[in-house]
Order: sequence, then C-alpha cells, then structure tokens
Amino acid sequence: MATRRPRICLFGASDDTGNLGVSALMTGTLLGLAKRHPMMHMTVFDHGLGHRDGELTAPDGQTVPFDRRGARIGRRYHRAENLWTMSLAARIGGWGNAGARAVTDADVVLDISGGDSFTDLYGQRRFDQVIKSKLLALRCGTPLVLLPQTYGPFRQERNRNAAADVLRRSTLAYARGADGFRALQDLLGNDFDPTRHRQGVDVALTMPPRPVNNVVGQLVRRDGRPIIGLNVSGLLFGRTTRRYDLTIAYDRAILELVQRLLANSDARIVLIPHVTGQGESDAGANRRVADVIADPARVVAAPPGLDAQSTKWLISQTDWFCGTRMHATIAALSTGTPVAAIAYSHKTREVFETCGIPDEVADARELSTTELVDQLWGSWTRRDLVTAQLAAARATLLGAAERQLDEIAAACGVRVSGSAALPR
Repeated sequence: MATRRPRICLFGASDDTGNLGVSALMTGTLLGLAKRHPMMHMTVFDHGLGHRDGELTAPDGQTVPFDRRGARIGRRYHRAENLWTMSLAARIGGWGNAGARAVTDADVVLDISGGDSFTDLYGQRRFDQVIKSKLLALRCGTPLVLLPQTYGPFRQERNRNAAADVLRRSTLAYARGADGFRALQDLLGNDFDPTRHRQGVDVALTMPPRPVNNVVGQLVRRDGRPIIGLNVSGLLFGRTTRRYDLTIAYDRAILELVQRLLANSDARIVLIPHVTGQGESDAGANRRVADVIADPARVVAAPPGLDAQSTKWLISQTDWFCGTRMHATIAALSTGTPVAAIAYSHKTREVFETCGIPDEVADARELSTTELVDQLWGSWTRRDLVTAQLAAARATLLGAAERQLDEIAAACGVRVSGSAALPR
C-alpha cells in the first residue's frame, strides 16, 4: 500500500448535472478507488461554488467522503471557480486559490469529459470547458489520466490539434470501446503509445446498485406479472429529431411499443428516467407517455429523487428493460438484466457488441418506426435467450472493468495486487 494518503482530483463527472449517467461515472470511479484505498483523499470538481462536503455510501455501508469544488468557464474572472483564474493561480503554486491548490497538490488528476464530451460537436463553449480542466492539470505539473471516454469528432482543426496535444501529454488515456480506441489512434497518429494509450470500458459498469425503500419496491413487487422497465428520452420525445438524422417518429414508436406490450402481455411497465431537471428531462417525457396511455394500473412512473445507484437497482429488478439513454442500458447490462436499446448514435451499438448482444440495438437512424417497434417486441419475446447471452459476456466485461480500476488506482499512487504506481 502507499505510505501516505494519495490525493486525487476528478473533473468531468459530478452528480449535480441531473444526468444519472454522468453521476454513475463519478460514483463508479470514487467507490472503485475507495475500495482499493479507503484513505484516499478525493476532490470532485462540479458546477457549484466554493467548497462543500460530499459523501457516498459503499456497498458495505461505509461512508466515502469527498470534497466538492466548483470549476467553470466564463467572464466572471473574480470567481475562484473560474478555470482561467485557476490556471493563472497555478503559475504561482495555487496561492490564493483553493481549487488550483487542490490540483497542484494532487498525486493525479482524473478527467472523463462526461464520457462523450471531448468533442466540439456541442459548441465551442462546451469544448473550452472540457479542455481547460485538462490544461490546468498539465500546467500544474500534475499527472493527468483521461478515464474511458470518446474522442471527437472535431469540426475545427484547431480543436482537434488541441485535443491531440492533451493526449500526447497525458500520463494515461483510455478510450471507451473499440471504436473509441480507433479514434484515439487516428487522433494521435505517430504519437500513439500503446503503453499509455489504451482501450478501456465504461467506468459506470462497476457502480454498485443500491436497494431503495418500499415505495419503489411496490413498483416491482412479484405477483406473477412480469415487470418491464422503459426509459423514454426527454431529448427526443416531443421534440424535433432532425438533429440526429432519425428515420423514425420517436413519439409514435414509444407509444406503439407500450400499446403492443400492454395488449399482448400481462406485464406492468415502469417508466424510469435517467436524466432529470429542466430542458431534456426524461421525467417529463415519462409523464406525457403515462398521460397518453392512461392505464395507471399497468403503467406507472418511477418516483422522483432516485439517484444513479437506486435507479440502477430499480432497472435490475425488471424482467426486461428498454432504454434510449445509453447509461440507462449500461445499468441493465452490468446487472445481467435482459435489455434492448433505441440507439441514436453509434456509441450504443458499440457497448452492446462488447456485451455480445448487438442484435438488441434498434437503430433509430436506420429503421422505420414499424420496424423499430417490431425489433423491440422481438427482444421482449426472446428475453430469456438474451439473459443467457448476456451472462456469458458479463463476467468478462466486469473483470475488465475491475482490472482497469486497478490500473487507475496504481496511477493514483496506490499499490493493487503487486502493481506499482506509475511514474510522475
């Protein structure tokens, strides 16, 4: 074990975004590292202000404390949380800025870019936010480890060059999945180094589910009826979907799927959000679906306020789950729950291929509405086969995720199973 208390900082994954997938990235990382070194001091940079205390609960019931600090871009340079201000303070060792000092004093900075935000597809401001945290670590001389994520695509050549420079200077950089790894190799070209640039798996896979109270338990009570979990995306339901080049009518597909499941099975359907808050809220989309179907005895919405771990547990209690949000389906995959996905980007198929069930992805960019509903109905009817297929791949996948955490822990200065910390 390390002779002193390692200190780590985490950027790009916090639990204050309303996106439970991003929360799962944070939770899976912190709990996984805390298991390997209970005394590790952790600082999570989020969207808040100042210093705040945070804590998670490990599967054994132990409390895992961590610090919260804000990090943001913008023109309010007087704020200590401004990344430009933090970078300026880093030039003098972080003096006068607690956030910069946390990065300067850290043994390693972990950065995950929300899993899929190291790109300029979401606009220049978002790209600037994502890259400035990485540049801060490099300016402070603190080893930077890029956790499993996707890289690109980049519309602007200058952004592509800046991303490649960060990758070259990182101590470790993991790509999420095989496609992401190929993109990483392409981005680096001759600078690709297999000892530092690696293929990884999504860190949310190892996040443990946490059982919740009886109110939620009543939604999945066993009375002979199967339980179906359905995640309806607030990003797509009730909105124009031309941005994603969909070939389906998403609203109609969801409603037709629910109606077919109700008409041809005795299942109950639990509508499970994975993004909450305003704007693209799944919870709002769930309510609209429930209002249209108007069958409260068989179609119910999960109660508000469930966190990522509780939502993962709820998904694991279903007999079949269908999700549009990728991390909602990862919660099913990692718990061995038969699952199908409505995909609107290539990243979903890659995850399902890794788990050996690519046929359970219904691509909303290739199928007609009727074809998509037919494919999802077929997934429901073959759920027992999917369960068996998933069981064969799940152990291998989770084993890879645990070994990855061993490597990350070693990079943080922690010895795990004889491994040595990577050089600073």
